[in-house]
Amino acid sequence: MCTIAALPEEILLDIFLCLDTPDIIKAQSVNQSFNRVASDDRLWRELLLRRYSELSDADDRPKTSIWKKIYSVMNRMESSIESALEEVSNLEQQLEHAKGLLDRSNQTIRVLENLPDMLERERDLIERELRESQQSKEFLQTALRSQERHLEVQQIHWQQMEEKLVKTTVRLQQLEASLNEANTREEDQTVQMRNLKQENREMRKELSELRGVVYSEQFQTNKIARENDRKERVIVKLDANLAEKTRELENTRELMERTVREERSKRTQLERNMMTLNQQLEENTDRFNRQSHSMGQRQQTLEKLIKDESQVNGELKKELKRLEREMKRTKEKHEMEVGRMKDILIKSNQLKALSYNIMAKA
Repeated sequence: MCTIAALPEEILLDIFLCLDTPDIIKAQSVNQSFNRVASDDRLWRELLLRRYSELSDADDRPKTSIWKKIYSVMNRMESSIESALEEVSNLEQQLEHAKGLLDRSNQTIRVLENLPDMLERERDLIERELRESQQSKEFLQTALRSQERHLEVQQIHWQQMEEKLVKTTVRLQQLEASLNEANTREEDQTVQMRNLKQENREMRKELSELRGVVYSEQFQTNKIARENDRKERVIVKLDANLAEKTRELENTRELMERTVREERSKRTQLERNMMTLNQQLEENTDRFNRQSHSMGQRQQTLEKLIKDESQVNGELKKELKRLEREMKRTKEKHEMEVGRMKDILIKSNQLKALSYNIMAKA
């Protein structure tokens, strides 16, 4: 019974072209036959031509060993650029979410602590993607220089073939002259003339073959030149992507600086609020002390009147009780206000310490 591994490589190559790239990579570990077909340069070049339309000339497909590397680099570069763009596009939503969290007092500390780390990770990710794009660009430039050197070698070979063609043409002309001279000789030189004709036909055949080789070399040279042009277009696109990533990095840096300035302004506002609360607390304390002193004097005056006079009017007793109740209510109200001021002062100190920590991390 025939298995799939026993099929010819051309059929296996057509089967592998119907698979996805991860399935091809997994199939390499099945057996040696699959590994050999999955490592074939024709397979990876065909996948590259299907993936990127700017290299879709089906008649110009040279056999080269760099197609698998180019496909891997461009595929990895494309996925990394897409992930970086997705993260950058979601950055505005993340900042809006963080801005909403800033309005909630119970989540302010966690958001402010994580905001500089989040911006730093975004900047590191974009810088890493820029470095990978630069490495891919250098790799393609190296491959392009290698193809240019190969093109120079082909041109030198083509010039040598042209020189050989010129020499053959001169020799053919000499043979034709000898043939013309042989035609004027006597009949005993007929055999020699036939030999010359045979040699002439052979030389003409050789000349046709040389012309075919020259045309083939010229076609190969033009094909390599077209490949170089396509690679230059790919390099131009990589330069454009690199410039776009640089602009995105600048925008991220400006956003981080603007956030730091906003945090500084918030810290200044908190300090002003704390100073205002301290002044209000001192004013309330002074007012309470004055009221307490005034109420104490009035109470002492009433007590003296009670001691000096034996008969106290009922209205004076009521007034004394009323003053005692008013002093008690004033004292309780002052104690509640002092407690509220202390709580506000503690929260202000905590916010001030948090602002200092955020500025130190930024």
